[in-house]
Amino acid sequence: MKSKQTVIQKWKMHIYGFIVIVLAQSMALPLLNTLIKEFADLELTCIPFIAIIVTCVVVDVYFLYNRIIMLRRLLNKVPIKCRLEDIFLIGYKDDKRTRYAPFPIVRSLEDHRLYLTYGKYSLLAFTATFNYSDRKNIHCTIYKSDGTLIRLGEIVDVYLLKTVDIPILIDKPKNIVKLKHRKIYFRHLNDKFSIDNFENITVFKGAVDLG
Repeated sequence: MKSKQTVIQKWKMHIYGFIVIVLAQSMALPLLNTLIKEFADLELTCIPFIAIIVTCVVVDVYFLYNRIIMLRRLLNKVPIKCRLEDIFLIGYKDDKRTRYAPFPIVRSLEDHRLYLTYGKYSLLAFTATFNYSDRKNIHCTIYKSDGTLIRLGEIVDVYLLKTVDIPILIDKPKNIVKLKHRKIYFRHLNDKFSIDNFENITVFKGAVDLG
């Protein structure tokens, strides 16, 4: 099954990435230890080095769990056929500049419900290009794994590990969606998709495979 193959490829890529991260850390830590001993107070040298080790361990555990273990579990799931309804663009800061990450909103062909996975709940990333020349109408193009464009209305595979109980509130006059404690300006690609639809969206942990 093609979609399964896509998940397998992503899973293997993350394994290779994890190995590279661990090897890089293994080579960098002795060097950092030497630099700390050279420039820091001898009585305090262990403190920053321990802090660095703890940070590395936290990063490794997070990557291992969310990008390898959880992704591996997707292979045991039967994908749900869904229609791509919209792309939700969520902003983040990158070098003090606001950038955006795309997250698909889909409608199940089985129960006809709307589903969204985003941020830490989304286990697959997407290849996308952005045009930021017009901040009011940011243009986003998303690609399939073979390099072709993905279009709204196409049928995609969704792997659902579990639904997530996220309180959703909408402020229509301000065009803001509040997901739990986070307020997000509703930037999206489908002009026919209303912010009111968020009243019926189910947030889940898993992945949307665009092909």
